[in-house]
Amino acid sequence: ERTILPEHVDALLPGAKPKAGADTSLLDEFEGMPLEEATRRVEEYLIRRALDRAEGIQSRAAEFLGTTRRILKYKIDQFNIPAKAGE
Repeated sequence: ERTILPEHVDALLPGAKPKAGADTSLLDEFEGMPLEEATRRVEEYLIRRALDRAEGIQSRAAEFLGTTRRILKYKIDQFNIPAKAGE
């Protein structure tokens, strides 16, 4: 499992240049991938991580992600993420 760090996100911003010594291997996985697919994968990954951290409690996971439970539930259904004990 890999972790997305601030320097990975910074490298995606327009006009950004990778910092010296920055690990760009995570970005290499997205090379040639349409933006929509890359965004979907990152979003799903972050939702799964938040749900794990929240022990499956969707309202808590939504707080971690800075969104509402309703929007999170929509995304969970969209990505077919299985429900966990807790909610």
